[in-house]
Amino acid sequence: MDKNHNPAYPLYKNSSEHPDRIALTVDNETYTYADMTSLAMKISAWIETFSLKRILRVGILARRSIDTIAGIMGICWAGCIYVPLNPAWPKKRLALLIRQSELNALIIDKSCINLLDDDISETFPHHILSPMINSKRNTKKGFVGAEFLEMLRSPSRHPVFVLPEDIVYMMFTSGSTGTPKAVMVTAENVAAMLQSIHNHFQFTDRDRFAQLAETTFDQSVFEIFMAFFSGASIHVIPANQVMAPVKFIRENKLTVWISAPSIAGFMKKMNMLKPGVFPSLRISIFGGGALTATLAGTWQKAAPNSIIENVYGPTEATVMCMSQRFKEDDPSCLTSKLGTVAIGQPRGDTKATIVDKNGQFTDTPDLEGELALSGPQVTAGYWQDENLTKKRYLLHENSDHKKEIWYLTGDLVYKDKNGIFHYLGRTDNQVKVLGNRIGIEEIEACLRKAAGCDTVAVIAWPIKNGSASHITGFVNGNTNDIPAINRYMKEYLPSYMVPEKIIELDRLPLDTNGKVSRSALISMLEK
Repeated sequence: MDKNHNPAYPLYKNSSEHPDRIALTVDNETYTYADMTSLAMKISAWIETFSLKRILRVGILARRSIDTIAGIMGICWAGCIYVPLNPAWPKKRLALLIRQSELNALIIDKSCINLLDDDISETFPHHILSPMINSKRNTKKGFVGAEFLEMLRSPSRHPVFVLPEDIVYMMFTSGSTGTPKAVMVTAENVAAMLQSIHNHFQFTDRDRFAQLAETTFDQSVFEIFMAFFSGASIHVIPANQVMAPVKFIRENKLTVWISAPSIAGFMKKMNMLKPGVFPSLRISIFGGGALTATLAGTWQKAAPNSIIENVYGPTEATVMCMSQRFKEDDPSCLTSKLGTVAIGQPRGDTKATIVDKNGQFTDTPDLEGELALSGPQVTAGYWQDENLTKKRYLLHENSDHKKEIWYLTGDLVYKDKNGIFHYLGRTDNQVKVLGNRIGIEEIEACLRKAAGCDTVAVIAWPIKNGSASHITGFVNGNTNDIPAINRYMKEYLPSYMVPEKIIELDRLPLDTNGKVSRSALISMLEK
């Protein structure tokens, strides 16, 4: 029989060999590998009561909790697809995504119990599980609670057999058409990422992983699956300590840290990164934004026993597929014109190249163009969007005259003479705002509806190192109800996508093609 690609299999294997080893600490509770396996098996058994051998899409509507991690592992154990949803999103956005993903079941934690009595519950699927409360609370749907799981026998078996091409999870990213799109990630994609990154960093069962990403951010895939893959432990940082985790890191003697550079930047600004403050860290990973050389240097002094690595990987290429190690005395690891750490070289079997302005694949050193990626971490495309999948996932003939799928990232890069890739920004209107990748068009679509106006524009500005700190919206006319527009957008968009300021103009400037001139709007902001 071929290898089981179920990402819950390492949890099962480590539980069989080391059942009493600590797997997870969260909310001041500790769970062993045996505990996590028992929970995953019970959730899998619940899914099997209505799955009828079908592959289901099961939503996870929860914050970072035991229910979240056990739910993910239970869904994987059953061979189904998990779809992460963030309860902090506006309710109308949640309703849209729940409908769009056509969920068959939903797992929620105690932070979302109030949503069962809300109008949004009408969009919920029939089968709902919350292990934290009594099932008598809600009878409108097939809702079950903890005592139902206790009645289920946990089958003593390994996770459901999963093929490489089976979908493991679907994760939403901001869409250029005004609608979020769901990336379909396969078991092969996850397995390739885990093996490649594990080999690169050499994680061990003695490692202690920090966990601070919500499940809707694909950093969480690394944090959860890599820890169990390595037989290590996960330590969930409390929400009120995410931006100031010094005490937590020290008390829990964490060895593996991964975050966006913005969190480290905040810690530096608040004078938390004192020399030697993190003696236990041995691996520090940053991704999801520009890591400046100065910030990396400060972190190196704070974590003197740690390596520092800048990683790169869009959701469509499974979390991380390229990386660059930072060394203070090595200028080759930096993108000199930006003062940032480079995104480095492909890891594992990932291949990277540049597509020039004429759409030609090229390896010419120092030529700027769009980064394209190929290999086993490139995902299966977008859920129910064949047109966009065909546009971004291209078939290209390699030197051996074999067709390969290449994902066009939309990221502007160049490769230097040493084969190191350097990130310069976005080639389109997608930018990163406070570490979150967003599509300008999605915000503009919402602004048009909010203002009842066809001519609008959104500018992410100022942009530094490919990331913006603010968003400004422009609307045509001078009779708009700006407070009402703000209220509408806050109902449909996450806070980081809502414009900080909306400016009314008698007429938006146009370029020679009759399109809104973004350069003119930026010039206006710079005055």
